[in-house]
Amino acid sequence: ANFVFRRTLCVEVPEAALYAPMLDLRVFNAGVGGATGYLLGATTVDLSTKLPWNGEAYVAPQMELFDDAAQRKKEQEAEKRKELEAALLEAQEGDGLEDEEEKEEGNLGVSFGGDDDNEDASSAGDSFEQHELERYDEDDAPPGALTDLGTGAFDSMAIKDLPDIVEDVMYRDEQERLALEAAEEDAAERARHETSFSEMLLGHAAEAGGVDADVDYKLSELPITFPSQWAAADYLNGRDWWIAKGGLELETYLGTKPFETYRVYRGRYHPNPTKSTRRCVGSVKAIIRVLDEDPQFEVEPFFPMALLSPRRYAVRVYVIRASNLQPVDGGSCDAYVRCKLGSDSEGRPEGKQLRSLKPDLYQTFEFRATLPGPAELKVQLKDWNRFYPVHELIGETRLDLEDRWFHRSWQALDVQEENSRNKLKPIEVRGLKLEDDTKPRGQLHLWLEIRPEREVLREPPVPLSAPEVREFEVRVICWKTKDVPYEVGDFYAEFWLGSSRKHCTDIHWRCRSGRASWNWRVKIPVELPLASPELGRLNIQLWDKDIIKWNDVIGSTQLDLYRWLLKAYRENRTVDVFKEINDAIRRKRAEEAGLATDEDLQDMEDES
Repeated sequence: ANFVFRRTLCVEVPEAALYAPMLDLRVFNAGVGGATGYLLGATTVDLSTKLPWNGEAYVAPQMELFDDAAQRKKEQEAEKRKELEAALLEAQEGDGLEDEEEKEEGNLGVSFGGDDDNEDASSAGDSFEQHELERYDEDDAPPGALTDLGTGAFDSMAIKDLPDIVEDVMYRDEQERLALEAAEEDAAERARHETSFSEMLLGHAAEAGGVDADVDYKLSELPITFPSQWAAADYLNGRDWWIAKGGLELETYLGTKPFETYRVYRGRYHPNPTKSTRRCVGSVKAIIRVLDEDPQFEVEPFFPMALLSPRRYAVRVYVIRASNLQPVDGGSCDAYVRCKLGSDSEGRPEGKQLRSLKPDLYQTFEFRATLPGPAELKVQLKDWNRFYPVHELIGETRLDLEDRWFHRSWQALDVQEENSRNKLKPIEVRGLKLEDDTKPRGQLHLWLEIRPEREVLREPPVPLSAPEVREFEVRVICWKTKDVPYEVGDFYAEFWLGSSRKHCTDIHWRCRSGRASWNWRVKIPVELPLASPELGRLNIQLWDKDIIKWNDVIGSTQLDLYRWLLKAYRENRTVDVFKEINDAIRRKRAEEAGLATDEDLQDMEDES
């Protein structure tokens, strides 16, 4: 429901913030004929943080409304004011005026308690309090002068850095803590796999390629470049700056909100959760101020109500991929996306990605919305199930469209493409959660566009499609074993990549001293790109063949070939893993020894 009105209440408030009253907010269902209906929900607001005389405990209103026309007008007026002040300053310096007269142009005189229409009120004996407030720009303020304009009653659009409300600070700290823990766990896991994989590959390369066995390099230290994604995505240009900074949800960048959000509750609270009926039934968006002066004398309204007239907008959600998903049932997910805005919803089970915890989704959703209006956009990730009509929810993220569109910093993020008016917004990584759970169940990579409806008729959505499927082949040469702790055995090896079928060598019968020999080539067909990094792991097992009873597994290991497959796909060529590592080690050693590399010699030939 949209109300869009301003209410002023004249009340007596104690000077001591400790005794500040609580403001009751109640939401009713309108009855027949305008009569007050039943209570939907209620909440209370602590006014102690709204008192401008409460020192450091005071929290200024979260006022970041955007109006491009009003902003241009303000900038023009500011330029004219500066020119007028400069001209007046020159005239005053020539006439020898006093310093107090030089500041007269920057003063704002506001009277309270008197009648502006009665110009003779003071001469008639009526007394009223006159306040003179000096306004300084941040660049021109003298030492010790306050550039914070307090409640925002004067020149509110000049406020840039507003403090957060307590709930926002707690929420942001919790998000940063969870993100930091997840990043540390991912880094530790990657380092563990990378170290073991690099040591294994470098050890084999030392035996196969003639490299010294005492090589002590990690794969990340070698001059080998790996792509980060399967296809060169043009949509990333201008949108990856926030991810490059390590940013997650864009609310961290915006910092503040244009409106204050107060949750509305219904029911009775009880310390025992099983007996408590208190639940959240909605929220109220408002801006609450406490003033010790009459707001009707404001030179400029604090809240430009004209900006909140309902208008139609187009909302586009570009969902790229999900990562680090927590399976709902089993060890994997068959994820697909469902979006909901107000009474409109759209789900695409046909776009599901089977058996993946890091699915590439590449889907675009478009809605029409009236702002102010139903502004909570839910982006859900569901686990498709063939046998049940109701698919379980993996997690969801919620975006408030009003807090985005009416935020000045959000509007300032617009970057225009060449010869196009398409608005570019950064890609953000948002946490997926369940309603009653604070633990993230994965992340969703997406970006959001909100544009006036008239603009979308000229500009189609940004193309967002999955990379082309191509067929490749993984070839493994299996030579021999050594140091197998069996005196006599019938050995053979198995290889498979991800979920592909298993490929076996022949059997070395009656092998002694643990040194089996095959000289066997295994060819594993694979379609790239892969749906998940887990499918790029080469599994290797050594078995002991038994004729009468079951076979015995001797040992197993895994090689993570995901980055090498990615390199082969992007460069569209054959990649010899051991040769790539050998060449990289030689270049690394030449660089450390100060010798000329092949690239240096090629550059010298080109220059000559």
